[in-house]
Amino acid sequence: MKNNDLNPLTKKHQVISILSALSNCNQNIHKSTEKELQDYLCDQVTSALNNETIKAYIGNWDIVWGPCTKNSKQRDKNLKVIPNEFITDNAMFVAKGQDPDDENKTLYVISISGTNLISKFGWLDEDFKVETKFMRSWKTIPNAKIAGGSYDGVKILKNLKNDKNQNIISFLSQLPLDQNAEVTTCGHSLAGTLSPLLALKIIEWKEKEHKSFLVSTYPSAGASSGNKAFVEYAESKFGNHYHSVINNYDIVPHAWNSKTLLQIPDIYNTAPFGFLTLSEKVKKALEYSENNCLKNSEYTRIFDGKPQEYRFYGDPEVATTFILEAGFQHIDAYNSPKAFHYDDGVANAVNVYLGH
Repeated sequence: MKNNDLNPLTKKHQVISILSALSNCNQNIHKSTEKELQDYLCDQVTSALNNETIKAYIGNWDIVWGPCTKNSKQRDKNLKVIPNEFITDNAMFVAKGQDPDDENKTLYVISISGTNLISKFGWLDEDFKVETKFMRSWKTIPNAKIAGGSYDGVKILKNLKNDKNQNIISFLSQLPLDQNAEVTTCGHSLAGTLSPLLALKIIEWKEKEHKSFLVSTYPSAGASSGNKAFVEYAESKFGNHYHSVINNYDIVPHAWNSKTLLQIPDIYNTAPFGFLTLSEKVKKALEYSENNCLKNSEYTRIFDGKPQEYRFYGDPEVATTFILEAGFQHIDAYNSPKAFHYDDGVANAVNVYLGH
């Protein structure tokens, strides 16, 4: 596969992808109090950053804000609250270190968690609250809209506060940020959708305050979150500082763009994948959604097909079901020679903290 000049996958991509992964340490974790969840995440991230294998690969990083969590009472399959059981819906922390590609630059990495598989709110709201009727305006630009779930998600991230009662903007406002500093957001899956939105909020604040530091974003595996007007605005603000990584065989980035959504059922319907496909019932449901629920939504990918978006083709896992193949292409395929590709020792060390 060919890299491009604007977004080659460098050591910086690899380091940021590991920091991105660590925000997901509360994946599948249940605790009896919210404090226990936050303490657990803090302990896991701190331990990971001091792990000899991980540290040798990414260098020295300090947590300077968070980790902070937004948690919910767990619910059963009927959506009834389970007493004394909490799970994390969203998590975020900021790590400070040296830019792996520029020893003279200080890098602040805002790491955002993806969907917690056991979070009903994550699935039902942030991931799938995408119908046209739920879209919300991006207030600084006329006609620009984003998905209702994305709106809810970025609002949560903006309102998270550390133990000093600082949200992310108030924290950044007291840092000595100048032309030798860069603030970047990152995340995978849901966070691949939310991280550019939070970066835009930071850019808008930075411009209002006439700050000179650089803002960038390193999302991976995210879905489309906004309409054409929003995407045009986002692209004008990011320029060459948008660094997305997308697997063409990952179904998540195919949502919710009308050009690609209906490609999902047959994405693995070829010999290398064992002719895996979804049922006619699911195909019809997607067609109904596209023609009704998503009508006039105009969901568009930021920098779709442009150099700022690095794309690759994940090798087939040749799984037994469509869903298993989709899971592999959405997670495992990103750590391949075609994408981030850190060695097995580093990957295994990170996976210990993620419960894999």
